[in-house]
Amino acid sequence: MAVVKLGNKVKTNLPDTIRYVINPEKNDGGRLVYASYSSERHDANTLAEPMIRDLERCANGLRKDGVLALHLKHSFSPDEHVSAEQVHELGVMLTEAITGGDYKYVVSTHMDRHHLHNHIVICAANRRTGRKMRLTRRSIDRWRAVSDELCRREGLAVLENPKVETAVEHDEMLKAMRHAPDQSSGRQLGVESPVIASTGVGADMGELYAAARGVGVKVCFVKLL
Repeated sequence: MAVVKLGNKVKTNLPDTIRYVINPEKNDGGRLVYASYSSERHDANTLAEPMIRDLERCANGLRKDGVLALHLKHSFSPDEHVSAEQVHELGVMLTEAITGGDYKYVVSTHMDRHHLHNHIVICAANRRTGRKMRLTRRSIDRWRAVSDELCRREGLAVLENPKVETAVEHDEMLKAMRHAPDQSSGRQLGVESPVIASTGVGADMGELYAAARGVGVKVCFVKLL
């Protein structure tokens, strides 16, 4: 089971955010780092500079308090039978679906906690149009729906959430799936994926994982921060 959370929007010091994300002590010496636009895995300044150039081309892209990047956390239950490599691959697939190849991004898989998780930094500037990404609550639901669909295709557990499950049927989600590597927009059939029940009440990460273990806690998806 994977949980997608949106952290604080990056408004200052983009290199510092990237530096935390690609910390080699957390991702096996940089082995589990991927940048969509560079082979660099260790130098935060080198990775930040192309994003900043895209932002400079935006109207008011670097204005005070403007959003430079989004920082997502893509976390997996510690009881899910997945490897760090698989988590990393799913993180890249999710981010490709989110960006559609239009936004530069960095994905780093952290192994320093009891659960595997991806940190994802997405530049807010569209590298083709020069426009900023527009983020809505529907966007988050669609991204969570994509994550759930990728998990289903791997036979991993998903969390029951009617709003997110409805988003699976949206044209936007189906279009997004076509951008995920080696994924079609059609639903996978014949793949058994455990579904964790929900009551519509917010929950923290520990409760989510308790539900995944079958402890009996009924929860919903983590709310947007």
